Amino acid sequence: MDFDPSKVTTFELRNEYALMRVRVRLEDADDYDDEFHTDESRVYDVRYEDKDNTHILTGGKVIQQLDLNDGSSADDLNMPRTGSKFNENNSIQYVGASGVKDEVYQLADFTSGDLITGVDHDGINDDHTNAVFTPTVSEDATRLIITISRG
Repeated sequence: MDFDPSKVTTFELRNEYALMRVRVRLEDADDYDDEFHTDESRVYDVRYEDKDNTHILTGGKVIQQLDLNDGSSADDLNMPRTGSKFNENNSIQYVGASGVKDEVYQLADFTSGDLITGVDHDGINDDHTNAVFTPTVSEDATRLIITISRG
């Protein structure tokens, strides 16, 4: 186990890659677009209901997906327990290359506590520069951090 999911209260996404136009897809609320600049971070709340149900929230609304290429297929961070349309697993999942099997990564598993680094080999939004997704936790273990960088 790389982290203790029951201690995590926030999720931080760090952009060390490039400017991204992110579509934030919400459950039972209107989606919205977010211009995510290099060297910026976004922090979201984590609601950990039990060992098998974790939700990531913004403004009290469940985030289903952070679409990193403004609505096009692939290049998506799917949040835990958001159903068959996004992600049935209790993990934060990255899907690159239009869902090709070797481009799907369970970056942070809230059941097992495992962290796995993912690489999108064609880059985000066909940038053609590898995008590396590196999950870590803060020193006090309360913040899960995923950093997107060039690799």
